[in-house]
Amino acid sequence: MAARVRSIPVVTTVTILLVDDEPSLRAVVARLLKQAGYHVLEAGDAEHAVELAGRDRHIDILLTDVTMPGRNGRELADDLTGTRPSLRVIFMSGHYQDPVLRERVASDGVAFLEKPFSKEALVEKVRQVLISGSGTYPATRPR
Repeated sequence: MAARVRSIPVVTTVTILLVDDEPSLRAVVARLLKQAGYHVLEAGDAEHAVELAGRDRHIDILLTDVTMPGRNGRELADDLTGTRPSLRVIFMSGHYQDPVLRERVASDGVAFLEKPFSKEALVEKVRQVLISGSGTYPATRPR
């Protein structure tokens, strides 16, 4: 019988900007990330995310919903990576309808989490992006 290994949160200086327009989902995801040892900034829309990014100079990962009212997650990623080229981006969606994003995920390996996801899948995706350097999202691309 295999012994059960308990995951131990890692204390880190990694900051994640979490953007989702659904308050209850955002709260759960923020709690899971904090339990895993990450510093989390929360925004309910792209405008608030840009405001937070303007105040906080150190953000490692943008974790954003794709479909939001106003500017969507892809447009937000374009804005923030334009001024922060080292920013890693993880998109999340329960719809996955954005054809441009679907193409970029397939062709460029953009980091993506399909909703609903487990705590383990969330933490593993963040870990993969940090370790492998994946999750790059060029701000300039053909339109």
